[in-house]
Amino acid sequence: MKITCKKCGIKLYLSNNNKITPKKIAIKQDGNGKHYMEFAYPHNSFSFDNKIIIELKNIIFFRVKNKTWVNDEWGISCKNFSELGKALARRFSILSGKAFRNELSQEEKKYWRNIVDDIDYRKYQRETMAPAYLEAKVVKVKPEQITIHIALENRYCHIVGNALNMCRTLEIGDYISIFFRDDGKTEDIDHIEKIDLIPPSSRNKEFNIFNIPVVRI
Repeated sequence: MKITCKKCGIKLYLSNNNKITPKKIAIKQDGNGKHYMEFAYPHNSFSFDNKIIIELKNIIFFRVKNKTWVNDEWGISCKNFSELGKALARRFSILSGKAFRNELSQEEKKYWRNIVDDIDYRKYQRETMAPAYLEAKVVKVKPEQITIHIALENRYCHIVGNALNMCRTLEIGDYISIFFRDDGKTEDIDHIEKIDLIPPSSRNKEFNIFNIPVVRI
């Protein structure tokens, strides 16, 4: 495949084995006047195992250097075009683990900031974090929602949607403990992992029988 720079007429070549259309490639020029090819990663996400999908907010560009696909923003170098998604996933996994253990070098911190900016990191956190926990009192029961009062926060919120399927036996006045997923968008609870009734003998002053932090919602 031959690609020509519109400004200076220089021609660069790419093996047809990569099966890339010209629309996805551009010739650019660095500060020293040297030409290089830049390719936009053709997908809006990448995945570890087709279960955890990491969505991209920004276009990820690779430049072709010595038959290698390079991304300087993430610090990636990949030999095979067909493995760019794998390279993104591995880079994210390595730096994510280092960030969690506080082991990032100064250079890696720069890469990690770029990665967090380029992906929907908030969505990834919501989907992979451990379930949140709360204890509350049922104060109102309706077919479309159940209202609960969270004692430690002195707040009310609603159980709605699919989460109601696990709450059909609840009655006004029940004390409950819930492990749930927080989507970060509203104060409503629409995904419950586990729910239990708290008997009177197990209730304490703060309704925190497991003695673990209660989520603020």
